[in-house]
Amino acid sequence: MAQADVFPPPIKAMDFHSMINALLETQDTVQPASGTRPTEILKKLLQEHINGPQATTFNSFQSGNVLKDNTYAWFVYDDFYNFLKENEWKKDASRTSYMIEKMFEKEDESLPKPEFGKKKRFPGINKKTNKPYPGVNRCAQIPLYLFEEEEEVEEIMEVENEEDIV
Repeated sequence: MAQADVFPPPIKAMDFHSMINALLETQDTVQPASGTRPTEILKKLLQEHINGPQATTFNSFQSGNVLKDNTYAWFVYDDFYNFLKENEWKKDASRTSYMIEKMFEKEDESLPKPEFGKKKRFPGINKKTNKPYPGVNRCAQIPLYLFEEEEEVEEIMEVENEEDIV
């Protein structure tokens, strides 16, 4: 030891446990602020992606934009994961997909659940070849019932005269 040439006496196991227990009794567990847990951040980013740019053509769907129907949002999972990494997401892709599945676990069993690695064909026919568009692999199929976009309420207040304006 560089500072003192005296070693402290060893602590017996029972004394050590009593010291630790005394410290744990005064422990105060602090919960993280609302919206800062990884699942809450993931849900916010997933909602942002689902309500973001929509696929209107096959090429836009293939490049990562979201295709919605009445029940599901479809998108290429790899492009969504790149979107997450751009937003400083640190978890790996498999852990992220597991976290998305866990978001829907608490919901009713009769409601649809998310699926990954699905193949989705863009609706319609290719005008150049007169054939249906090919399927896009590695898509995520996410139910929309957790991510419905909230409608903004427009509040209009009538002012009788200019003196009422603050």
